[in-house]
Amino acid sequence: MLRHLKNLDELILYASISCGIAFISRLFPAFFFPITFLRIGIFGYCLYIIAGAEKNKELAATLGGALFLGMIGGNWDYLEVYLRYNQELISRVMTVTTIISLIILGLFLYFKGGSYGKTSKR
Repeated sequence: MLRHLKNLDELILYASISCGIAFISRLFPAFFFPITFLRIGIFGYCLYIIAGAEKNKELAATLGGALFLGMIGGNWDYLEVYLRYNQELISRVMTVTTIISLIILGLFLYFKGGSYGKTSKR
């Protein structure tokens, strides 16, 4: 239990640092690409060094997840404005989501047995 609390503390710390860095990159746009390359480097470090070489997958997942949460948190308002005023993207996403939902529903009904409309023999 204490190990999970330690991982949660690290996740919160790294996510807040990543979120703060995202806000700094929004305030100073010249830092956007260096910060993006830094994040890609940290993701690579998490995957290759920590998870692969040191066999510490929990720490790698904590660092990678925190970095991802910080990126989402720091750019959430930008994403919200982009989605609000880009109706083309919203209509495409809704169309694709509706089609996928209908396909999944059809597959579910097909594999469930399809006995809903059939009459039974007596």
